[in-house]
Amino acid sequence: MRSLQNMPPPSGKNSPYDIFPCAMRILLASSSSGSRGGGEIFLLYLGEALRMRGHVVGLWASTHPKMDELAARFRDIGDVVRTGYTNTYDRWDRGAFQVPGRHAARALAEAWMSWRPDLVHLNKQNLEDAPDFLAAAPLLPVPHVCTIHITQTAAFLRARFAWWRDLAARRALRHYRGPLIAVADTRGRELRAFVGNSKDVRVVLNGIHPMNPTGVSRAQLRAGQGIAEDDFAVAALGRLESQKQPLRFLAHAAEIRRLEPHAIFHWLGAGRMDADWDREVQRLGLGVAAKRCGWSPDAQGKLPAYDLFLHTAGYEGLPLALLEAMDAGLACAVESGVYGQLPVALQHCAICIDNSTDWRRLLSDRVSLSRLGAKAQTLVRNEFSTATMARAYEEIYSSLRPVP
Repeated sequence: MRSLQNMPPPSGKNSPYDIFPCAMRILLASSSSGSRGGGEIFLLYLGEALRMRGHVVGLWASTHPKMDELAARFRDIGDVVRTGYTNTYDRWDRGAFQVPGRHAARALAEAWMSWRPDLVHLNKQNLEDAPDFLAAAPLLPVPHVCTIHITQTAAFLRARFAWWRDLAARRALRHYRGPLIAVADTRGRELRAFVGNSKDVRVVLNGIHPMNPTGVSRAQLRAGQGIAEDDFAVAALGRLESQKQPLRFLAHAAEIRRLEPHAIFHWLGAGRMDADWDREVQRLGLGVAAKRCGWSPDAQGKLPAYDLFLHTAGYEGLPLALLEAMDAGLACAVESGVYGQLPVALQHCAICIDNSTDWRRLLSDRVSLSRLGAKAQTLVRNEFSTATMARAYEEIYSSLRPVP
C-alpha cells in the first residue's frame, strides 16, 4: 500500500471521493491477527477511503506488539484505540472450545463505545476468527457490520480439530444479528452455504488505491531492486507463510530459470518460512537468482520494476497483493486454486498456472504479457478502487442507521 502521507484532499463534484452527505463516526475493529496480512491492510485502504469521503474514522486494535505497525500507519487516517485482547490464533484451541463470556464481551463493547462511534465495523480474517467480537456486537447501542475475508472452512483447510472449529464458527455466525460481508462473489456463496440462506450475507469487492506518480523511472526502480537491464524479473508479494506457498513459487522459478537464464525471482515479504525458503533455494540450485527481500510498507511502489507477478497462494479472500500488481501494470500468473475463485473480470486479465503450465510458450510472447498487464491495470483502476469499495460500504452503513 502506498504511503498515507500527502494524500490530496477530497475535492470537486467529479472526484471519486465526493463528500458523503451524512458523515458518520465509523470505528473499524481489527481482530488483531497482525499488521502485514491483507485482511488487516484492508483496514488502511477502507479507513483512508472513508475519511476522504468526509467520515471520521477510528481503529480499534489489541495492545499486542504485533499490532503496533498497523496502529502507527493508521494514525495518518484517524484515532487509534487499543485495549488488551487475545486473538483467536494466540489461543491453543484456535477458539474451537472457546465460549465468549459475558464479562469479556461487555469489556469489548465498552472499549469500542469509548470512542463514541455511530457504527462499528468488525473485521474478521476468517470464519472462526474473533468469536468474542460476535458476542460483543449485540451489546452495542449502535449498528454494526462484519467483514469476513477467508470463507474456506477448517475442514477444507485440513486444520486440527476441524469439525469442532467449524461447529463453533457456524454457531457464532448464526447468532450474529448484523450483515455479514464477503469480499468476493465466491466468498459470498461459500459464506451463505456455511451459515444458511436466512442470514444477511452481502458482497463488497476489495479495492485499492492506484499508485501515485513518483517521478522515479522504471530503470531507477529496477536498479534499486538490483535488477539488470536484461533480466526478466518475477515478483511475489506477501508473508512467507504456508498459505502463500512460497516453495511452490520456487518450483515455478526453477522451471522458468531453466528456460530463461536471465530470469530472477524476488519475494517481497518475510515470515515464519524464511529458513524453509533458504533451504529450498539451495536444494533447487537457484542461488542468487532467487531472493527474499524482506518486508517493506512501500512494497507496492516497487512492483513496476518487475516483468511478471507470480501469485502462488493456496487460498485467499480477494488478494490485495494481486490487485496491487495489476495496478502496477504487471502480467499476473495465478495458481489455479485461487484463479478459479477470482471475479470473472479478473480471470480475464490473469494467467492460470498449474503443474502443466507451458512456461516456454508464455515467456516467448513478451508483447502479449505487456498487453495483459495494461488490460489488468485499466480494469483494476476502473472497478477495484477504494472509492468504489467505500461507496458500497456506505450504502450498507446508511441502511442500518435509524430513521430520525
